[in-house]
Amino acid sequence: MHLFNSAPLSLVSMLLVQGAWATDYMVAYSQCRQSGTCQMRGVRHKDQSSHIINNLLSGCHSNTGVPNICIDWPRRRGHFYFNGGGKRCITHQGESGAPCEQNHICRMHNWVESLCAWSIAEEGGAQIAVESNTTLVTNPNDPRLSGSGLEQPLGASPTATATA
Repeated sequence: MHLFNSAPLSLVSMLLVQGAWATDYMVAYSQCRQSGTCQMRGVRHKDQSSHIINNLLSGCHSNTGVPNICIDWPRRRGHFYFNGGGKRCITHQGESGAPCEQNHICRMHNWVESLCAWSIAEEGGAQIAVESNTTLVTNPNDPRLSGSGLEQPLGASPTATATA
């Protein structure tokens, strides 16, 4: 089992074993090409279970195991709904280098469950987060994102677009 083709089995094993004694946290793994395009995947841990999340780029995504997760990389926060429960929030707590194939930049990002310090509202059919007079659009098809730069690769930034 590999998180990325280049991620060694030992890295994934280490991430899965960590979940045996910790509660509600996520480890994301970014793999960025020197051209700037990135892939983001991770493992969410809850008590003694773990769920691989295949898409952790900015925005809202549906994944097996965690069917609704929204990540805001610029603000280092996110939220998800799990097993029919209410909204649960996570915040980015740091990052470090990670094993990587040649010509790539790889990082491990640590996320922990936190209080939800922002609210969710519906505006024109697009789900948005509202905080201190700022608006974060979490619907990737919302026209307000056009020209925002979020659809463009940003170097090694985790907000970069996915590649095939």
